[in-house]
Amino acid sequence: MICVTALLTMTSGCVVTLPIVFSTTETLSSILTGKGATDNVLSGITGEDCVIHRKFVSGEDICTSIEEEPEVVEEAVEEAVE
Repeated sequence: MICVTALLTMTSGCVVTLPIVFSTTETLSSILTGKGATDNVLSGITGEDCVIHRKFVSGEDICTSIEEEPEVVEEAVEEAVE
């Protein structure tokens, strides 16, 4: 019984700490990138622009392709014409 009590006491700090760490990570990510940490991880994995709330707010896909810079597109068109 003493071992169980000691184990619960030692791990109780983790239960409180994890939500604080997660909240801090999400807040900092939102401030720095405009997207949550989960959105940034999804974007990194897929190579697309991912925002989870997009599906629930507007019904759009969570991930959309990242549009190329207009200069890159113009150069590609010029090369194709030549």
